[in-house]
Amino acid sequence: MFTMIRFPIKLSAISRHRIFISAIVMATIASSTIIGYYTYQRAYQALLKKLQNHALKEVKDGVQEVDQWISQRKTEVETIANSPTARSLDWDQIKPYLVQEAERIEPFNLGAFFEKTGRFHTSQGKTNQAQDRLYFQRAMQGKVNVSDPLISRSTGLLQIMIVAPITPDAPLDYQSQGAIAAPVPLKRLIQVIEQLSYGPNSYAFMLDSQGVPIVPRDLEIFGFESNEPTSLLKNKDPVLRLLAQQMVNGNQGINLVNWLDRKYYLAYVPLEEANFSIALVIPRQNIDQDLRPLHILAFMIVAVVLLMLFVVWRAQNWEQNYLRQAKEKSDKNAHELSVTLAELQWTQAQLVQTEKMSSLGQLVAGVAHEFNNPVNFIHGNLIYAHQYFNDLTELVKTYQDYTPDPPEEITQKLEEIDWDFLESDLHKLLNSMKSGTERVRQLVKGLRTFSSLDEEGRKLVNLNEHLDLTLSILVNRLNLKVNDEKILVIRDYREWPLIECYPGLLNQVFLNLLNNSIDAIEEAVQQGKWSDQNLEQPKIEIRTEVLNSGEIKVTIKDNGVGIPDQIRERIFDPFFTTKVVGKGTGLGLATSYQIVVNKHQGILNYHSTLNEGSEFYLQLPSTYGDLCCCRST
Repeated sequence: MFTMIRFPIKLSAISRHRIFISAIVMATIASSTIIGYYTYQRAYQALLKKLQNHALKEVKDGVQEVDQWISQRKTEVETIANSPTARSLDWDQIKPYLVQEAERIEPFNLGAFFEKTGRFHTSQGKTNQAQDRLYFQRAMQGKVNVSDPLISRSTGLLQIMIVAPITPDAPLDYQSQGAIAAPVPLKRLIQVIEQLSYGPNSYAFMLDSQGVPIVPRDLEIFGFESNEPTSLLKNKDPVLRLLAQQMVNGNQGINLVNWLDRKYYLAYVPLEEANFSIALVIPRQNIDQDLRPLHILAFMIVAVVLLMLFVVWRAQNWEQNYLRQAKEKSDKNAHELSVTLAELQWTQAQLVQTEKMSSLGQLVAGVAHEFNNPVNFIHGNLIYAHQYFNDLTELVKTYQDYTPDPPEEITQKLEEIDWDFLESDLHKLLNSMKSGTERVRQLVKGLRTFSSLDEEGRKLVNLNEHLDLTLSILVNRLNLKVNDEKILVIRDYREWPLIECYPGLLNQVFLNLLNNSIDAIEEAVQQGKWSDQNLEQPKIEIRTEVLNSGEIKVTIKDNGVGIPDQIRERIFDPFFTTKVVGKGTGLGLATSYQIVVNKHQGILNYHSTLNEGSEFYLQLPSTYGDLCCCRST
């Protein structure tokens, strides 16, 4: 009996004190790290919020500038609309006045007078209809408004219209009688937007009330396939769609988004003087670069903490080294003892099994030899007995032919012994005895071959014959005791050369595998697997073949209970068995594995499906030359 060796390890008071101090230091470092990280996050969020608000203020300042510019233009147009000349509604008086004002006010290149019907006249002498224009409809409602960008029907240019209603002189009459409009070229508004920026590579753009961008840059950044912009509310990019919705709704804010495969801050603010909204696209680094000093400080703190941890670890490392070495030595010794014990047990079991098989082989060989002589004697004499009986039968027939009327005593004797029945039944009796002695002779031959102890080493044998001999020994087990079931054995033997092997050891492998298959089928029968008559009957398939590599493959397949998943990794382990006590030692498959793999340099493996069966196969290298081939069965 082996016991595991343990090495007592005691810590000195100094070591315990150092561990206590180290624990305090580690706890202090951990708490300081948590507090530092929390403080860093608070400082980071506060500084980032401050920088974002600063960027948003830049946009608000730009929006305020644009609002002031538009407000000034609206005031100028409203002043013209409230003049007595405009209120006269006489185009002949209004036209020279508009020409004069268009020349005086720099952003305007012309002026327009709208009649109540929607017909308009320009200071350049052109007329057209604008009843369908939204800006005209709002003016007729008494609202000074700024239109979305549009193509002028008089000049064909892209512009925005600043429109003011013409109200009558009567103080109680608020219905608009017409409108004055001044178109502003879009390029003037773009010039104002271009002045907005926040660091390098930042740029601004504007959306009108429908989400259509007014941009000073290439429209391709918004995914437009042509130079005609469309509403971003219908854009393929979800980032742009969400941004456009926020801007059209008149919201303001700043968001970090992933756009064009880069990170950007998008700050957006609505205008007060027009239904527009301005957005500023800021590369993330333009804002995050101001956070760099905070990151450097945090990195330095982390570096100091890591250095302290390293110092504490180095201080403890030398103290724990001898404990680790002692434990490793103890584990190594325990492992070596366990391995040695397992090897001794396995060797002992193999010796016992070998001695048992040797004794069994000698016993079987002796019994087979003792059976052989009397069986041969009986079998040989049966030939003469059959011949003598035929001669006697011919003699009786000859007497009957030449003596049709025999004496009464002879006739009475023939009737007494029932000669006709005796003649036919004795023929059957002799044939049955002959078949029985043939069967006994084959069984004796199988026992003598199976009991070979391989005293002469490797031999050239026909494995097909050895499989049949093994089956002949197990023929009684093929008749199951439950439900009178009988196991069907299917042989599929292929032609192949003789193989050089240890036949007695391979007989043992075949016996183990076939016994296991029969046990699996018996267990399946007990579980009621074949209670349904429509199912196939219990069967064992044995197949032999020559692989392309020249190896010999033997497969033994059954349709028993199969092997559960939880034990598949252990079936070749020595002493492992799932059978009841007294029925299995756990050495069958382990010994078979040793015989095939170690003794014959072959392969022993299996496939199994639970409740469907198992298939064991072994591959053996063949060392043969120009030898006779085995006949297939």
